[in-house]
Amino acid sequence: MANGHGGYRKPEKPAAVSGPGKFSKRTDGKPGEQPVRAMTGGAYGEGQEMAELQGSAPMSDTQGAPAPGGGGAPPPEVTPFGAETQRPDEPVTAGAPVGEGPGLEALGMGDPGPEMAMLKKYLPLLEPVVNRADVPDSVRQLYTFVRDSQ
Repeated sequence: MANGHGGYRKPEKPAAVSGPGKFSKRTDGKPGEQPVRAMTGGAYGEGQEMAELQGSAPMSDTQGAPAPGGGGAPPPEVTPFGAETQRPDEPVTAGAPVGEGPGLEALGMGDPGPEMAMLKKYLPLLEPVVNRADVPDSVRQLYTFVRDSQ
């Protein structure tokens, strides 16, 4: 207890995670905790109640973080489910790997060729399994999808 500094001392800026060896830091404090803020206005006694609530469940420090909804492009407008189509000349299967219209290339997803070719090599092994009565329909659908793909 030299110089009156014995015992526990709460760190001012504790680390969230301690590093290894010489990079280790204390983690026993509460990092990034916001201070209790005084409430202005309101009825008599509400300020003290608010301060007690803030102290019992302290908020994380959000200083420097962008405010929610603080700028950027607005979200795209959502088309209601029952609305008329906005693309009457486009087939329903546009963007799908089957049917009329452009395929997956329209979505910029690239060619599934190498992966699909690899899966097709294993179809003969899966055929006996797919024909069993206890196989889920999802496995049969996957088998059919791989078998029928280009």
